[in-house]
Parts: sequence; structure tokens; C-alpha cells
Amino acid sequence: MRWKNYSREILLVSVLLFFLITFFLTNLINFGRESYSLKLSLDDQIPFVPFFIVIYISMFFMVMMPYFLIKNNYYFRKVAALYLIIFSFSFLIFLILPIFMVRPQLTIQTFFDQLVYYIYYLDLGYNSFPSLHVALSLTCSLICFNYNPKYKWLFIWAGLIILSTVLVKQHYILDVVGGLVLGVLGFLWFRKNL
Repeated sequence: MRWKNYSREILLVSVLLFFLITFFLTNLINFGRESYSLKLSLDDQIPFVPFFIVIYISMFFMVMMPYFLIKNNYYFRKVAALYLIIFSFSFLIFLILPIFMVRPQLTIQTFFDQLVYYIYYLDLGYNSFPSLHVALSLTCSLICFNYNPKYKWLFIWAGLIILSTVLVKQHYILDVVGGLVLGVLGFLWFRKNL
């Protein structure tokens, strides 16, 4: 059948649609609900660096790297399954324990300030713990490296994305820790079920 020729593309689009729908849905459900904060005093010491919004946004491209780098269809289907598990687990936590991220007041002076403004506008700030940016970028780099060690350069990209989450004030430090734990556990599941 002709659709089988596009099974990878269909899977990729399905996973992305699941993410988008559930991400915005959980944000809307949590809007106005009682929420909690994981802010530490150390979070106040981290500067706000609007330029890093470009790196933060790049995560949406990074998570698609397995589509381009992994040619084995069975392996790719396992990646898609892992993404769905990470999304589902995270969205469940978002609903059970809504953590609200308090962002800084923006003074829009540069292009990067404007990008930050758009991200803040689209993301209501309730889907904070665990950080999906951290979990997905770490998982993606581990998976691609496991597939072929020549993709170790993805760890640099993942590290910058993880750093960006706190520098653009989208996540607290504990959100990052939660994302790292989720990413490692997800990868261990992936390795066990290959």
C-alpha cells in the first residue's frame, strides 16, 4: 500500500500532533487552578538572557533529529513510542501537580525580547515540572548516540538547550532536575525494550 511508503512521516506527524494538542490542553485545564512553585533562592541568581530563546526554540528541531539520523524503521518506531511515553507521563504530572513558572516582566527592546514574549504568550507557564525541553533533548541525544556514536555532537546541543531553559526563565532548577531524571529513565526503558 502506498501509505506504507510514508509510515515514518505519518508517525512523526502523529507524535508532534499528540504533543501539541496535549501540551496546550493541559495548559488550558490548569489555567486558574491552584498551582505550586519549585523556585529556589538559587533560581534568583541565574540571569535572564533573552538571546538563549533561539536555543530554547531549537529543541523543536532537535527532537526531530531521529527522523533524519536513524534509518532503521524498527529503531525509529521505538523512538516514537518513547516520546509518547514521556509526553503522557509529563502531561499526567502537569495535571496532578501544576507547577507555575513566574516569568520576569519583559521590556521589549530587541528581536530576542520579542521572541521571548511570543513564547510566554503561547505557553501559559503551567507545564513546568518536569521540563520537557530537558527530558526530550537529553533523550534524543542519548538515543542518537546509542544508534551511532558519531552523533555525540548532539550532547552539546542538548546541553545548550538545558541551559537555555533557566536562562530564558521558562523553568526552575528543580524542573531541570526532573527533566534529567525523566530523560535518563526514558532512555533506560528504550534500551531495555529495543
